[in-house]
Amino acid sequence: MQDQQQTLSLYMDWMSQPSRCVAIFCMINKIPVDISEVKILKGQLRSQEYKRINPNMRVPTIKDGKFVLYESHAILKYLIASRAQYIPEHWYPKDIKERALVDQYLDWHHTNIRNAGMYIFNYFVLPSLGIQSKQNKETIYKLFIQSLKMIDTIFLADKPYIASKEKATIADLSCYCEITQVNLIDFDFSPYPNILKWMQRLTAEYPQLVEGHQPFMKFVQKIKEKQNL
Repeated sequence: MQDQQQTLSLYMDWMSQPSRCVAIFCMINKIPVDISEVKILKGQLRSQEYKRINPNMRVPTIKDGKFVLYESHAILKYLIASRAQYIPEHWYPKDIKERALVDQYLDWHHTNIRNAGMYIFNYFVLPSLGIQSKQNKETIYKLFIQSLKMIDTIFLADKPYIASKEKATIADLSCYCEITQVNLIDFDFSPYPNILKWMQRLTAEYPQLVEGHQPFMKFVQKIKEKQNL
């Protein structure tokens, strides 16, 4: 119990979708946290100091006392278990069937809508840094669009949230932070009406989503100015 009373350390970059997800979750639930920014575009992930914390060289990472954990979905579940006094049950329901639906989305997320971030980073961020991607643009874009259709017509077809008919879960936070990455290209969401309504619903219920995206939106503006968009 002693470790649980210590202030959590979060290593993250506001440009990183999974990082924003964990940080915003802490903001919403008022979990005390010390944030240390690790700048991806400055190569800080590969610094010897950070590699000692996370040899996988990714963000986010948390330190809870001497305990170190990375991978955003694992971190969210750990926070829910270790900071239960802060966190309403709806974020990760105890009912096994309701929880299974959240886990179903979280597993799907990594190999599907994560392509949104891959597409944006490879074809809009890297070129602004003078780096050309070796990945196939059309293939990644196709996977991204397929993922949006799945979210719009399956996950959100008959309910207001990704994995629940009642309240938001960590599946919603993870998905929202990923999808907002397309702000870099002024993506048109009009073909996806359920996603549009869902995004509006989430930001109305959790204004921390808007607050937590401010550093990223400033970055978006700089990229657009640089590319004359």
